[in-house]
Amino acid sequence: SVSVVDVTGCWYDATGSITIYASGGQGVLTYSIGSSYSPSNVFSGLTSGAYPLWVKDAMGCIDSVGQAIVHGPMPITASIRKHDVDGDIPGSIVISASGGGGMFEYSIDDGMSFAPADSFPGLASGKYYVVVRDQYDCRYRDSIQIEEISSMQVVYSLTPVSCNGGNDGIISMVADLGTPPYQYSIDNGLNFYDFGYFSDLSAGDYIVLIKDASNHRYRDTVTVQQPEPISVIATIDNANCSSLLPGFTDVGAISLNVSGGNGGYTFAWTKDGQPAGTSQNLANLTAGLYTVQVTDNKGCSSTKSYAVGSDPAKNISINPIPDQNVCSNVALDLTASSPQNVSYKWIRVSDGAEISSQPAVTIPPGESGTYVAVAYNTFNCAAYDTVNVLMYPVPALSMVRDTMILGGVTMTLPLQLTDTAGLSETVFSWSNDIWLDDPSSMNPQFTPDKSSDVWDFVVTATTAHNCVATDSITVHVLWELMVPSGFSPNGDGYNDVWFIPAAQFVRVDVEVFNRWGEKVYSAKNYKNDWDGKYKGKPLGIGTYYYVVTIYAGGKVKTMTGPLTILVQPK
Repeated sequence: SVSVVDVTGCWYDATGSITIYASGGQGVLTYSIGSSYSPSNVFSGLTSGAYPLWVKDAMGCIDSVGQAIVHGPMPITASIRKHDVDGDIPGSIVISASGGGGMFEYSIDDGMSFAPADSFPGLASGKYYVVVRDQYDCRYRDSIQIEEISSMQVVYSLTPVSCNGGNDGIISMVADLGTPPYQYSIDNGLNFYDFGYFSDLSAGDYIVLIKDASNHRYRDTVTVQQPEPISVIATIDNANCSSLLPGFTDVGAISLNVSGGNGGYTFAWTKDGQPAGTSQNLANLTAGLYTVQVTDNKGCSSTKSYAVGSDPAKNISINPIPDQNVCSNVALDLTASSPQNVSYKWIRVSDGAEISSQPAVTIPPGESGTYVAVAYNTFNCAAYDTVNVLMYPVPALSMVRDTMILGGVTMTLPLQLTDTAGLSETVFSWSNDIWLDDPSSMNPQFTPDKSSDVWDFVVTATTAHNCVATDSITVHVLWELMVPSGFSPNGDGYNDVWFIPAAQFVRVDVEVFNRWGEKVYSAKNYKNDWDGKYKGKPLGIGTYYYVVTIYAGGKVKTMTGPLTILVQPK
């Protein structure tokens, strides 16, 4: 809770106080109303205004108690009317005062003497220094010039400039006791106007000249006041770190002492263009440049920037790692290092995940992206290095492993690329190249000779970035097509099915007929599985006739002949 004692005496006196009552936390509590912390919870000698309240415990934990407002007495305001000397008629001054406290006393000799009356007749021309005081001896001061030119009286209303250096001051005046109409000037008669209201004025002295219809003139000097400039003085405590681990706080602080302007200050802090607080003082800061805009209750403002430094002994650095370009089929090892004794972790930027708590990390094949190495110490000071990893595509090869062609047939080796992104400059190289028409093409032509029945080829695909992939194919060459002329499906595990060797590698279609031309078996893409049965029942021993069509290497060959079932199928 908070107890506030308002200002007594004059509105400009420092007699207010604030008492903060707090409990909890760890150890001894200290207190602040916007400057440094104090073990005392009582703050006296305060002027009127708004004060932010803070409590800090022995562990450095800080809590805001809100804001307390110290009120003060109403200030004295006064309007002064004068009557200049007009011939034998002496001048006079009449003062109308309000605000303050209690009864007023008035002086026109700068406080040398006071009287309870607010009017002073019988005055000669000259400058008079007006002082109004209340029962607390609070004082209002002004000055006015008695001219010896006219019997006119003038009532002034002066509005000071809102902000130091501004131009929104106002002089408003009404003339009386002359011969209407009146004309008014505030530049000693250079320009006259039919009205006595002048706005958009800067602070300063203005020579008033008023003339009536009888050409009687009234002259005076009035002053448009302005507040003092807003003064901002900062006390800065440096931070530990120039860069901090996310989620941690540092020990930097900025405390402001503000004066001038119109009071009732508000604060808007930024760091690196981002909002950084709205209190008068900032704590738990990292190093950096902080900018504050202080605004008073009339919108006047002052902007200041303050640099919070760091402790060089606690700061750390990290050795830079170059960006990496590798092939996507290999893993990439990265290792962070620092001149200091630090801990490390690695962050994957795409999802913010921590992928290692060690100096080294392995980037799996194919995981292009951005990775951040983080070095940090026991003060949570951190250093960062960003590594961009680009993994070049590797040719994705696809090819059948085994195939068969007929002897004397030219075959196109059937290599395919299943992913061609970034592979426009891929180079191919085939083994056994002397048997190929173009070993550097993706699909060379192969023409076998009778030196072998089995040919093995290995292809190597290399991209412009030296990423390499391989694949292989085995080509079986049927120089002589053989269709067995008989088999014995007796279930002894030997020669129980009609076995056509070419059917292991290429498509073979078969048809079998009895001697009366009736088809007793047929199969497309025969699988070497006929056991001599027709409609589920064994055929008898005897001779049958086959038609075999073989598809190999883009060629088709049909063969016919007798087929003997040597034993009765079981």
